Amino acid sequence: MKTRHLFLPVLALTLLTTFASAAPLATGIGSPDDILYGCDSSLKLDPSTFCRLTFDESGNISGYISTWISPTIDRLIIGAGPTASNAAWVDSAGNALQVTSYYVSSTPSDFNGLPLSLIEGTIGLCEFGLNLDGSCTGGSLSDVLIFTNAAHNTLLPGFNRIDVLSDNEALFSFVTDINTLEVGPEGSNGATFSVLNPEGGGGEDIFYTFTSDTPEPSSVVLLGSALLLLAGKLRRRLVK
Repeated sequence: MKTRHLFLPVLALTLLTTFASAAPLATGIGSPDDILYGCDSSLKLDPSTFCRLTFDESGNISGYISTWISPTIDRLIIGAGPTASNAAWVDSAGNALQVTSYYVSSTPSDFNGLPLSLIEGTIGLCEFGLNLDGSCTGGSLSDVLIFTNAAHNTLLPGFNRIDVLSDNEALFSFVTDINTLEVGPEGSNGATFSVLNPEGGGGEDIFYTFTSDTPEPSSVVLLGSALLLLAGKLRRRLVK
């Protein structure tokens, strides 16, 4: 019972820590293109109601989209659709990049009466470093996030599309609007960042958490076995 009461404060603290560590990118790409949608985090008191999307390169996505007028109502709609393709999406060896496509929308905002529409553009994730001019060290990208808004998405009309382009362990270059650095240990590295459409009152912002690499199945099994072993030892200690 106590765990149930503690869950929400712990969740809020975890999200607050995540948002505090999010790198604010100097771009509006991926944020609402309408300044009257209502995602403004500066007008919300509870971090758990901030507009956010979390996804990886393996087809997993979740999030929360709300307005400051009714922050406790989650308006997010995530749709399944076809994977985008482009003959130009290849690495330095000419191999096709891995592509994962996500489809995102929302129920109409209670502020402007329209569903979520995102600013278009391309964000690159640098693997080895970020130069002072904003380019990737060595020119190597690990992943690219391409945002296409609902008006231009012909694969699933009415939904914004986020295409994730991932490497095949070979170098690849891509024309991006802005880059950010991947952080974390190999196998679970990625990026947490925020984007902001600065126009309007508080500014329309969304927080993104992207995991570039996900553990291999064998790693997951080993981790699960280790946790079970640890749980068994802890249980024996508690019994004593």
